[in-house]
Amino acid sequence: MTPDEFRQAGHSLIDWIADYREKIPELPVRAQVEPGDIRRALPSHPPQERDTFSAVLADLERAIVPGVTQVQHPMHFGWFPSNASLASVLGDIASSGMGTLGISWESWPVSVTITCVMSMKTPIAGRCCPRHWPRPSSRTWRQATFQRVSYAQWAQRAPPAG
Repeated sequence: MTPDEFRQAGHSLIDWIADYREKIPELPVRAQVEPGDIRRALPSHPPQERDTFSAVLADLERAIVPGVTQVQHPMHFGWFPSNASLASVLGDIASSGMGTLGISWESWPVSVTITCVMSMKTPIAGRCCPRHWPRPSSRTWRQATFQRVSYAQWAQRAPPAG
């Protein structure tokens, strides 16, 4: 994909996402599929030629959306996803667009730094990344996230020092 093709497809994807988010209240809350439905909706073999991006978006509508539980639906009272805002989607796109590997301090130190700075802006999250930590004591973001959440839970239950 060339940068110009990416630009055109990206605009189409943003439009698709915005349209999808607008219609969520009209969609069923629970996924409307049975085991095997999604597999049957997908081709049994990879395409011989590259699909157009409009065909990819059509596949999203036809094969993927019916298999999604709409956690952003106003009648969904289950999980609380962190990607609820469209602003967070833009952040994901920006991060992905940089093509970085945010898997460890060595691969992307700016991410750890920004995480710590932003977490210090809130009382609970600030406990997850104390100022005295030079960096997370983990090798992956998954481990770092687990450590921060665990530390925040511990800090909330821990008796005051002194």
